[in-house]
Amino acid sequence: QDAGGRVYNTGIDLVNDALFSSIDGGRTWDRGTAQCHDGDRPWLAGGKADQVWLATDTLEGSGSGHTVFVSTDGGNSCSATGIADNGSLADGGSWSGFGKLYYDRRNGSVVEPAIFQHGDGTFGVGISVLPAGGSAFTPHEATRGTSMYAHWPAIAIDGAGTVYVVWDTDPRQAGTSGGCSGAQTPAPNAIMMASTSNLGQTWSVPTTVASPGNVRVFWPWIAAGDSGKVSV
Repeated sequence: QDAGGRVYNTGIDLVNDALFSSIDGGRTWDRGTAQCHDGDRPWLAGGKADQVWLATDTLEGSGSGHTVFVSTDGGNSCSATGIADNGSLADGGSWSGFGKLYYDRRNGSVVEPAIFQHGDGTFGVGISVLPAGGSAFTPHEATRGTSMYAHWPAIAIDGAGTVYVVWDTDPRQAGTSGGCSGAQTPAPNAIMMASTSNLGQTWSVPTTVASPGNVRVFWPWIAAGDSGKVSV
């Protein structure tokens, strides 16, 4: 939903991302385009009135192809050229935005969850940030040396502007082969959370939200409210 109250939705049909919107809570859908861009796994974030950001994994983009497009007419059209939200790391690895993005109305920035694949094989999670009026995303890693079981991390922004990221870990039992295609057997895992009050410049120490001990937990989502209040 954008600042003017317009609600947006998206869908895919043979990897073209449709975009459509409603100003009356879904009673009618008066604006839209059947093809914002070719891509897969589209996500949306409402911005200013009649502005919406669409993130998708494109075929032609570099790296993961993950790119963000913007519409400023309520979804009737999209920018012809998107802003790439992926890139290379200095150690030979790569990073990419991945998952549900948000528009921070306090400062006009666009924030995406991000994953980091390092050259030495280690894995990290964090965010990538497009500042208001900016032309490029900047990655900020929350923690390195973790793992992830499901598809992507999830983020939320509370009323004070603190960004939270949650993910599920993927520990394995060494010396076993009971996983998919002979991979190591899964071990009990945990839901983790980290937060940043300055858009990724510094981070809290990751904390464990859930760790049952004898089963697996997966695919966390998070919602944030007033300062310091979140539900996972």
